[in-house]
Amino acid sequence: MFPNIDRMKNIKCLVCILHSIKDDIVPFRHAKELYEAAKNPFEPFFIDGPNHNNIDIIPEIYNHINKFLKALDDKYIITFSD
Repeated sequence: MFPNIDRMKNIKCLVCILHSIKDDIVPFRHAKELYEAAKNPFEPFFIDGPNHNNIDIIPEIYNHINKFLKALDDKYIITFSD
């Protein structure tokens, strides 16, 4: 339904994949394939525990997202102007 794997070749920016190994809706292999297809992958966050709708209960996910945002900040200089 969502051809994400086909679209990965067009994504040039840093990509972070977050996924539960025990996801009962989207198979874990999809996340692995997306990570492997990424041109500019960031360290993935694969967790063995929650399922599809409650990965956010894992506190470590927020640390990982912060690391990803820091990597974006370091890699891409973002400036704001009026």
